Parts: sequence; C-alpha cells; structure tokens
Amino acid sequence: MYYCSSQSEIVLFNTQNPYDWKKLSMIEAQQVQWTVTDMDVDVNEQYLIYSSISPLVHLVDLDTLCQTHERLMFQDESENSYYRGASLMSIKFSGDSREILGGSKSGSILIYDLVQKAVTTTVRDAHEDEINSVCWANRETSNLLYTGSDDCFVKVWDRRALGTNGARPAGIFIGHQEGVTNVASKGDSLYLASNGKDQ
Repeated sequence: MYYCSSQSEIVLFNTQNPYDWKKLSMIEAQQVQWTVTDMDVDVNEQYLIYSSISPLVHLVDLDTLCQTHERLMFQDESENSYYRGASLMSIKFSGDSREILGGSKSGSILIYDLVQKAVTTTVRDAHEDEINSVCWANRETSNLLYTGSDDCFVKVWDRRALGTNGARPAGIFIGHQEGVTNVASKGDSLYLASNGKDQ
C-alpha cells in the first residue's frame, strides 16, 4: 500500500498482515506543484509513478528507491511549451506495464509508451472540464478505458477508435450532479464504480 501526505512524502507499507502494517520506506516526491495528484504501482510492484499538476510523470524503481526519479514528459509534438503541455490529474499503468494512461486538467486523454518514451495517443477535449480520474477497463487488455471529469460525465473509450481529433466515446454514463472524482473498474471490462462531489 502507498499514500502521499500534503508534505509530498510518499510512504510505502507492507500490508500482507492486515492487522500489522510494516512501513517499508518513504519517498520524497520531486517537483511537486501544490500536490501529488495521483500515483500507481505496476502489476509486478517494481515501479511507482506519480503526477503533480504538470506534464511530468515521475517513475520510481521500487527495488532501488533511487533518489533520481525518471521524468516522463506527457507532451506531444504539437505543444510548443512546457506550460501548454498536459497538467496531469490522474495516471494509471497498463496491465503489461508498457503504457501509462493519463487524464489532464484541460480535459485531454494521453497514452504514454514507456518503450518509445513518448506520448503515442492524445485525445483533446475528451471532456469539457478537467479529467479527475482514469482507469483501464481491464488491465489484461488495454482496449477500453474509463474517464471521470468535473463535467459530471463518466465516459468509456475504445482505443481502436481513437484518433488525435474528433474521437468519440464508445459510451457516456450520466447521473452525477457534481464533478466525478474517481472511476474504478472491477477489472473485467463489465463493472465500473464512480464517485463524485454530489451532496
């Protein structure tokens, strides 16, 4: 298990015994812009990623806990400055740990390829407000993704139909009266839970 406090300290715990958590280590988050917005650990528990309202995602090797965190730039070729890049609110590893799915403050979806070291897919204006949460529908296959936004919608996206412009969601879930704060898949491509700011 891992969590981040407001002091930018990421703390890792061994939770094999649910009644006796063991603190493993503490990681000092780097280049934090106000807060750490999201974190994820790959399926093999070798790498941790975190974002902080900027186009940078930091990759930490959990085996070495090296003080230098690899910086991954979520900025495609058409962006002409650091500040116009994606300010990431949510990030998730794919099941094979080769890609990272990101949702931005500007309402864009980005997919970063860790082998190519570049953003390979961008869907601009996927939502009309910031994307607070993203997840893969099934980590075993990376074709379907879910996004939740402050525009109150949860959207389903099929990667096989995504392009850079004019991409349309495969489905839209309505019902939240306030912004969606979190989306989580059961992992079977069928069931999804969402949480919002609804009163």
